Amino acid sequence: MTIKVFLADDHKILRESLIILLQQENDLEVIGEAADGHQALDEILRLKPVRSLVWQRLPQQPAMFGLGPPSLSASYRPSFAISLCKFALNWTGTSGLVQGNVHQFLIQVFGVVITGVYAFVVTYLILKVINVFDSVRVPEKVEIVGLDTSIHGEVAYDL
Repeated sequence: MTIKVFLADDHKILRESLIILLQQENDLEVIGEAADGHQALDEILRLKPVRSLVWQRLPQQPAMFGLGPPSLSASYRPSFAISLCKFALNWTGTSGLVQGNVHQFLIQVFGVVITGVYAFVVTYLILKVINVFDSVRVPEKVEIVGLDTSIHGEVAYDL
């Protein structure tokens, strides 16, 4: 038995991606799609899908979606409407990968740069403190002869 699915989302790329994913299932058939709430309501009433995949907040959305939209006529209610919520992590819903938020991106870039500068400065200070008590570098003669010969008295690699 094929399950008829209706998809409503205001982002065209996401909507098309979900349609491609759903079409790969043998028992699912996408029978329609909508970009806003009014269009979704009209199409759901016209197409009568078994399942409806709808974003929690669509542009021009009447208070209709959930597990049995009250504004749908009594003669037809989809048996189940899955409400996808893009506000789970961002309550304002105005930023994110799909809609973009340059301000937040710049804050993150600033944080990465500050972290890099901090790591460099702290590492430099640690090396200077170590250099006060013991030399960080070996003498030039030891560099020329090699550390294995100077420290261990043996040649590790005979080239």
